Amino acid sequence: MPKENKKRGRRLKDKPYKKEEKEDTLPIVSIPSEFDEKPDDPSQQDEDPVAHPQAFYGLLDSTQIEYLTQVSGIIEANAFSSDEERDQLFEALWTECKGVELKVVTDPTGSKVFERLLLSATKDKLMEVNQAFASRYCDLATQRFASHCLQTLLNCLRSCVVDEVKYDHELAQSTMIDSVKTPAIACILDMYKELTPEIYRVAFHPFGSHVFRSLLMVLSGHAIEQESAKSVLSRKRALGNKKRSGVEIADSLLYDSYKTPEVFKQSVLEILSAMTDGLSTEEARQLASDPISSPVIQMFIELEDGFMRKDMLGIIFPSMSGEPDFLTISYLENLLTSPVGSHFLENVISNCPISFVDYICFSFIVPRLDIISKAQGFSYAVKAIMGRLNRTNAAEFGKILLARVSDLTLTNAILLNCIILGASRHSILTTELMEKITEITSKESKNLLLDLLEIEGFESISETQRSKLNDSIKQRSLLIESLNAKLPQMSIKIADAFIEFPAAAKLKFMQNTVFSHVAESIYKNSELPIVTRKRLMNDLDGHFVELSCSAGSSRVVDACHILTAQGMNHYRERIAKELIQGRETLMRNPYGRIVWRNWNMDMYKRDFGLWKRNQQK
Repeated sequence: MPKENKKRGRRLKDKPYKKEEKEDTLPIVSIPSEFDEKPDDPSQQDEDPVAHPQAFYGLLDSTQIEYLTQVSGIIEANAFSSDEERDQLFEALWTECKGVELKVVTDPTGSKVFERLLLSATKDKLMEVNQAFASRYCDLATQRFASHCLQTLLNCLRSCVVDEVKYDHELAQSTMIDSVKTPAIACILDMYKELTPEIYRVAFHPFGSHVFRSLLMVLSGHAIEQESAKSVLSRKRALGNKKRSGVEIADSLLYDSYKTPEVFKQSVLEILSAMTDGLSTEEARQLASDPISSPVIQMFIELEDGFMRKDMLGIIFPSMSGEPDFLTISYLENLLTSPVGSHFLENVISNCPISFVDYICFSFIVPRLDIISKAQGFSYAVKAIMGRLNRTNAAEFGKILLARVSDLTLTNAILLNCIILGASRHSILTTELMEKITEITSKESKNLLLDLLEIEGFESISETQRSKLNDSIKQRSLLIESLNAKLPQMSIKIADAFIEFPAAAKLKFMQNTVFSHVAESIYKNSELPIVTRKRLMNDLDGHFVELSCSAGSSRVVDACHILTAQGMNHYRERIAKELIQGRETLMRNPYGRIVWRNWNMDMYKRDFGLWKRNQQK
């Protein structure tokens, strides 16, 4: 008889939040606006998939799917002998996709290929794609695969808008747009007008929210941070990716802020006004805590200072002075214990007025430090607060927090790391942090590095230990990296502790995928005394080829290039000679090839004198 499917690993764990509604279900919020008419019964909003059936544009046949799969592999491998060959392939792809764009973007494989096509498209091609998408924006924005393509189209049109604004200065004051002279701006406005009637369905849809935020970024001229790709809440890794499968993207066109035309500013004002008017505190807090709508609310808070003074922050926190009321305290505590809420609070603190930062810090956190200091998201809030407070208040807040750290448990390691990063911005608490580290590590063991990592002895170091096995070790490693980068006196002690390792333990430590980052931070520090740097290099002779072929230790070999930058040219030449002798081994290993390229060994073979002069520079 058939067996029951067993759940293992992550499948067995409970999700951080449970979706009780269907995929298209939106937060039930009764918001009157000029866009959507408020239904008589909020529970009867058009959230049923039957009310908004997913549009179907047909399926690609087996021949088309096979062709797109092959092309996708070629592009991902970047297997082009020249730019002309790549251009020819892309031109052939445009021909194949002509007339079936909607089928391609709603297909799993086709959407990936089409997204890369958009990244390399000219302005004329983008206009053709926009024409094919016209009158179907809402359906495409809420489709799993097409939403990625629509978001990429917006980001590519952004560069065209920048050019049009640059060469037509009258757009800054004009509210009338000539679709012939400024086709990209007209495309963006057409998309905005088409999404307007269903703005709430798109804004709070699992897939549509990404398109909605991209649209807001273009309309407001908001800069796209590259780090946003790493955010848990961005839910779109490709958003901040500069290079995808051999396609280069210009930083200044896709990521920098730009001066928007007046008609764009009016559109943003309409959206912000419609979203905030009539919104109650309870409804706003519900939206801020929802994993789908929270990034949208965060973006409103980022944008509203530049466009309007009636802010979403004031709705969520009606009172920003004095002692917070019971409901506000309860809400803030819930934010700190939730992954979504903690990211929301961190983002809010990073973008809110300084008066709200002081309110959160000294009216909420300090009086309740014993209760909330162990919360999952507390450290993220601390990091944001330390970055916003002035030098005096940051020092006062840091001293209060340091008094809470008595050991290096997982929570305290994260907190201490955030304090170090925040204190380094103001160049404060150096003495206090040194004293705290000395107090925590004053144990029977004489090796500081082993104490910080909580390793019993050199024999406990493993080459294959993974960060997923012990999150505490990973956080301790991050703490040591911060100590090396931010506290020079502590970095010397850590380097001396690493020198005490036996030679075999050093090699294992470097090849460990977690500890290799610690070793890299040690070898990247060119400010260490030259005697210490020489001692760090002594035990590595004869092992550079072996280290270069490891996923972990290859980054340490790259860091040796920095360590030997001043007064150690002979060490650098010895490493290069060893790499030359092991060339065949390095060329057969992917990490070895990276080390070979980073050390510029091809130049070494061609012209040693030129290589040596470049190294000295």
